[in-house]
Amino acid sequence: LLADPPYGMEYHSNHNAKEKGEIPGDDMGALPLLEDALTEMSPKLQEDAHVLIFTHWRKECAVRDLIAEHFEIRGSLVWKKQEHGLGDLDGSFSPSHERIIHAVKGDPSLAHREKDVIEAEKVKTEKHPTVKPQDLLRPLIRATTVEGELVADPFAGIGSTVKAAIKEGRRGWGVELKEDYHSIGQTRIEQAPQNGSG
Repeated sequence: LLADPPYGMEYHSNHNAKEKGEIPGDDMGALPLLEDALTEMSPKLQEDAHVLIFTHWRKECAVRDLIAEHFEIRGSLVWKKQEHGLGDLDGSFSPSHERIIHAVKGDPSLAHREKDVIEAEKVKTEKHPTVKPQDLLRPLIRATTVEGELVADPFAGIGSTVKAAIKEGRRGWGVELKEDYHSIGQTRIEQAPQNGSG
């Protein structure tokens, strides 16, 4: 399970005022939405499975508590971005990372050991406001799965996780609420070369 759920931050893109600059469920209902997803996914995962959930530092404690109701938490990873975000220009340090909580169902081993800080450039696109880069997703998938296994993402956005899974020779499954994101994702997934670099 590799997912980037809404953070509950009421995200609105500063660069794009159109509807696609918003994220469905990214309000005070984000945590219950994640809780529902984890409840549904937990019994469907194989006996030994890895769980990777992106979160914002402001919500990390609450998200950890939700995850711990279903899975054993093993660690916290950091996505170090090459560029920083805006945030509070006068009162806070410039944000340049996101958190990823690593948990497990059962007692799986890693396929190979990855560093807990992964550097990858942000994706610059107007297709979705919070696209995760392939250079971040693919190492996470290689570390936690082997070829042929299924990578599930119940918050698929425009299909980045499913695309990364296919490119790594895994199977991918995703769900997305917003119709235009789903449509973009479907196209991207259909064009993803298996075991390719594109």
